[in-house]
Amino acid sequence: MRWKIHLDLTHGYIVAEQWDEFSMNEQFAFLRAIMTSDYWSPGKPLMIKYTGLKTVKMESNDLEKISDDLGKLIGQIRASRIALVAGNELQFGLGRAFQMISESRVKGEIEVFRDETAALKWLVA
Repeated sequence: MRWKIHLDLTHGYIVAEQWDEFSMNEQFAFLRAIMTSDYWSPGKPLMIKYTGLKTVKMESNDLEKISDDLGKLIGQIRASRIALVAGNELQFGLGRAFQMISESRVKGEIEVFRDETAALKWLVA
């Protein structure tokens, strides 16, 4: 899996893009890279774009592991919004499953979108 993390200077949110195939260890490394980046600060909105990610077979416990890891990484964040941008219906479904699992673990709002414009509108509202 490859990724890029940068700051959108116009709207002040972090953009984390990931693409290619991934493993669970790579996913954890990606989440850690976001939270340890120079751009991260408490309350800063985050857009995760996984439209180019090659979805591999995932079990529900894989989503729970990702959710647990994310919860541990940003558990102290109080007002963060996280927009997940999916590229297809399978990714959207996985994003929704991740959202439901994460709701009790992550202190921030998480929404899943198929459209980046709608995600941006919600993220910076």
